Amino acid sequence: MRTATNKPYLEILGRPLLCYTLDILQNHALIDTITLICYKDEVEFCRQEIVKKYGYSKVKAVVEGGWERQDSVLCGLHVLSEEIQWVVIHDGVRPLLSPSVLTLALDTAFHKGPVVVGVPAKDTIKKIGPDFTIQETPERRSMWLIQTPQVFPKDVLLQAYSEAVKYGWRSTDDASLVERIGVPVHVVQGEYKNIKVTTPEDLIYVEEMLRKKHPCE
Repeated sequence: MRTATNKPYLEILGRPLLCYTLDILQNHALIDTITLICYKDEVEFCRQEIVKKYGYSKVKAVVEGGWERQDSVLCGLHVLSEEIQWVVIHDGVRPLLSPSVLTLALDTAFHKGPVVVGVPAKDTIKKIGPDFTIQETPERRSMWLIQTPQVFPKDVLLQAYSEAVKYGWRSTDDASLVERIGVPVHVVQGEYKNIKVTTPEDLIYVEEMLRKKHPCE
């Protein structure tokens, strides 16, 4: 982002970006508990300036994360109570998730097992080699762009992470680890607007979308 402030705390329409993501989870009837994972030096800031200031009563823990995303998720799993049976993992900088998509993902998971949200690829996908020449062109109809939320039975996710630690598996999303232990993962179609804020252009798009949603702000 080329900013001094970490992405989740960039201000949009008077509030940190992270707040718009937390709003979705806080207000959803099927979400009972939220665990917020952040960098070590941001833990107290999140507690005071995000959770307490904006009244996120479902946030039960603010946890120091790890070096990479996978390590951070594992840190969050370690603090979950025994009675929790389902885990929803969502990126803090995806503030445009529709409650209806979250509901669809949860309902599907309850009936079928692990679920991820995704959208069909619009562009042709190319696999390229180290020398930047094309090695393969997969059939686009079978290519999907995977987003969050991703929903799992807690016991399945714990097993996947236990195996990952044991064998040194690394992955950029949780579903990949679950796939590696042989558990099928289902995909439900989400929305293209559910972007992960990564570049300055993304921030402009998100601000405009939130402005339409909150026209008085």
